[in-house]
Amino acid sequence: MIELPWGQIRHLPGIAAVAHEAGHCVDGDFGVGPELDQRLPSDAWIAWRSEVFADLWGLLGCGAGYLAALSVALADTPAKLAAETVAKPK
Repeated sequence: MIELPWGQIRHLPGIAAVAHEAGHCVDGDFGVGPELDQRLPSDAWIAWRSEVFADLWGLLGCGAGYLAALSVALADTPAKLAAETVAKPK
């Protein structure tokens, strides 16, 4: 079962998020995380590994349409993006 926020049903490109959420399921069900974490070069990559994996899965499933939907979902002001920090992995 894949969970999506109700707000995404009003914006058709948001349906691409289903592919992203399916990527999280694949990541967890097949246990690819620990293997990938050992191969990543920094804590920053490890902190975002699960999200990057899900985005790559979404890209494989939906192609360029996924990138268009993702860019709309992530669009933000430069100041807010510059203020973001990366938490250390647990």
